[in-house]
Amino acid sequence: DNNFQEALDYVCMSLAKQIAKDGEGASKFMEVVCNGAKSEEDAICVSKSVVSSSLVKTALAGADPNWGRIICAMGYSGVEFDPDCVSISIGSGSENVVIVDKGNITTYANPEILGAAEVIMNKKEVVIKLDLHDGCYSATAYGCDLTYDYVKINAEYTT
Repeated sequence: DNNFQEALDYVCMSLAKQIAKDGEGASKFMEVVCNGAKSEEDAICVSKSVVSSSLVKTALAGADPNWGRIICAMGYSGVEFDPDCVSISIGSGSENVVIVDKGNITTYANPEILGAAEVIMNKKEVVIKLDLHDGCYSATAYGCDLTYDYVKINAEYTT
């Protein structure tokens, strides 16, 4: 039944987001959407690579819209893509700022864009959208930031 599947999907999505928001020491929720991939597997791999990157997680904790950390995490996903075609935006709610537009870094020429991205990175929920401009597949991954509290909690944990 289609209604049951929709309800099950909704519950599973809600639980996945709650798990990410409830991470040890987490202060922010991160959603990474990869669009324009050659395959669903590529989209999944890229979104998971970015959402799990310690450098991206610490950039989120520090409210730093660091496109270099994001594209680096995309690169070590193992998925082939052309960095000169990639677009990256950072958003929260109805706010959205493009920090890389088809390989062009927008924050260099316009400090207002960087400022707007920093404001968004201070929000409790941040969406990082990636577009590889190389296909029609997409995937979304959820995670959280990596804070001092996370390190403290886990450094003091003994077995």
